[in-house]
Amino acid sequence: MAEVYLLLQDLITQTEDDSIDRLYQIHKSVSKRKLVFSVVSCLAAKHLLPALVKWPSGMKVQETVDMFFQHKGFHGVLGAIDGSHIPIKTPKVDGEQYYNRKKFPSIILQAVCDKNLHFLDLYCGWPGSVHDSRVLKNSPLFTSASDNKERMFPGNTHLIGDAAYALSQWVMTPFKDFGNLSAEQKRYNYIHSSSRMCIERAFGALKGRFRRLRYIDMKDMP
Repeated sequence: MAEVYLLLQDLITQTEDDSIDRLYQIHKSVSKRKLVFSVVSCLAAKHLLPALVKWPSGMKVQETVDMFFQHKGFHGVLGAIDGSHIPIKTPKVDGEQYYNRKKFPSIILQAVCDKNLHFLDLYCGWPGSVHDSRVLKNSPLFTSASDNKERMFPGNTHLIGDAAYALSQWVMTPFKDFGNLSAEQKRYNYIHSSSRMCIERAFGALKGRFRRLRYIDMKDMP
């Protein structure tokens, strides 16, 4: 049980290692990081991800599409996709690759969520300098959609993503605005942007709950 409490304390706070060690009387010979990641790996792989992060199927597909449609009238939306940067301590190896366009080191968390901010898919680990479209193309989600689009996106459903993504059969992006958009195109962009805000809110809620995601020292990772 001590390991579980230790894990929760580590994820929801940014408490220093020594403080947590003293709090739970962890002996100095025991690696707190090994304890944390052993619990994380077990819980995530066997329990948390399968239970909490689920791709819509069956009746859930129509329920998810209906939620987006009822919000702003956007047809066929199965989820919103985006990437979020998790700040990290600069790695000693290839550290420059982790600096994103905002000039701080990070790893990228790609996520898809529904209108209720429930995560449908998660993929993490690429350096901060990598473009969102490249992360998607190298993700299990992209592989699954390429192998069997109808299973992943039945009935011509699709995701909505910002201009960082390429337009495809299953990712709808906004019109690029060079100053000559029609009224209909501007309205589409507005509805698209409003519908997509759920992914920003989902990231905000995630980082608010698990404050460890506000900064990760890479030495804490296996």
